[in-house]
Amino acid sequence: MTLAEATGVLATAAQRLRALSGLVPQLSAAGPSGVGGAIGAEPMPVLPADTATLLVTHPAVAELQDSADVAQRSAELAQVQTRANPELMLATSRDRGQLDEAYQHSITLGIRFPLGSSSRNQAKRASAQADAMEAETNVRLERERLQGDVEAARVGLVSAQTQRDAAQRRAVLARESRVFFQKSFQMGETDLPTRLRMEREAMDAERQAARAGIDLAAAQSALRQTLGLLPE
Repeated sequence: MTLAEATGVLATAAQRLRALSGLVPQLSAAGPSGVGGAIGAEPMPVLPADTATLLVTHPAVAELQDSADVAQRSAELAQVQTRANPELMLATSRDRGQLDEAYQHSITLGIRFPLGSSSRNQAKRASAQADAMEAETNVRLERERLQGDVEAARVGLVSAQTQRDAAQRRAVLARESRVFFQKSFQMGETDLPTRLRMEREAMDAERQAARAGIDLAAAQSALRQTLGLLPE
């Protein structure tokens, strides 16, 4: 029952991912692989050797940096632009003097040169400069947030790996103990309650190992998302 519910949740999440990104996620239907294996686990992400490169190439940072570049260029333009751009006006009309006369078409072409005022230009320059400063601040804050998220995700992945490895070792020892007590029970050296207890402990260890594998896959996925990598 639990496996069926988890499979349903996985299918729903895959459909949502496909609707949002247009990608078709590759899901493994073979089930766990080995002790503590995870269904559909993504490849282990590799942290870049140079964190500064990540803070520049990350999609979230790159988008904000593009906005900051546009705002900076707008501020530079406002500094050298003393008046608004000239405006070209084009109009067409037609009329006739009397009802029995044909329509006369005319075209009017005009150029408007805005004079502008110094106070208006100063306000425009100040607004453009403020937008540029705000955009740069957003880039800096996003880089700081990203650096913290990457470190937190990395620590979470290391912790999940440690817990998974410990759960696997416990499951292996529990299986070996189960085999030993099965043979001992068959030889009449172990009573039934002891054998049942060892079976229960082995099952619990297998279940914890499987859960640890799922947690590790989730930690890998979280780190990949933090690094700005697409699902695989």
